[in-house]
Amino acid sequence: MKARIMESTVATLLFLAAAQPLLGQDAIPMRLNPADGSESRYRIEFDISLEGPMSPSAEPMVTANILLTKTFHRRNGGAIEVGASVDSSTITRRGLGQQMPDLNLHGATYTVTLDGRGRPTGEAAIETSTEDSRQFLGAMVTHYLVLPENQVEPGDSWAGTVETLLPTGSVAEVELSYTLVEARENIAEIAYEGGLDLSGVAGISGAATLAGTVSFDRARGLILHERAALEVAGNAGGMNVMMKVNRVTNIAG
Repeated sequence: MKARIMESTVATLLFLAAAQPLLGQDAIPMRLNPADGSESRYRIEFDISLEGPMSPSAEPMVTANILLTKTFHRRNGGAIEVGASVDSSTITRRGLGQQMPDLNLHGATYTVTLDGRGRPTGEAAIETSTEDSRQFLGAMVTHYLVLPENQVEPGDSWAGTVETLLPTGSVAEVELSYTLVEARENIAEIAYEGGLDLSGVAGISGAATLAGTVSFDRARGLILHERAALEVAGNAGGMNVMMKVNRVTNIAG
């Protein structure tokens, strides 16, 4: 009898040990949840290119390299206030056949409140020296990740709606489809893609797509890496053009 009791006890312990990951992190939905008062530095590389009759050069019209510090503070109801301050920036712009004044975002700030899934709960507060730099900073800092409402496993998908700044300066809304590609240790690899409706965007018509990948640290509750690519194939000013926006964000410490 004692032997059977011992076997039953061992079997129960083995079952609990095997089930432990399901009762831990893997059973908890992913959430934006960095430590209150924590800071993270990010390096952002950004470029905009235009292909069309008036832009035969393959050289990007805009290139940027920005280093900024994000701060995270918890607010009532579980929301996260994210503040960003630009530490340094190198931004060059080229118009159609001419060099344009460079932008300097040093000292510019951006503040927005996000819910646990990464969705804004209000308008962002942006302080820069010019309107050009204000729009540019907004496009640089805004991430496209919306976390799933419930627990997901590799291969599962969910939807989220975000806003993106088009090269024309207009803001467009896009519904993205997200897929958890891989989950290893504490890192979730997520891919997303979606099409933009340009019918209500002034100055341009055609088709646009936004796609990217994100590495999300589930333990620290923050983005480690994001690569986003926006492509617009359409007509602007009576010309057929292809506009591309590429942005790479990496945590730097």
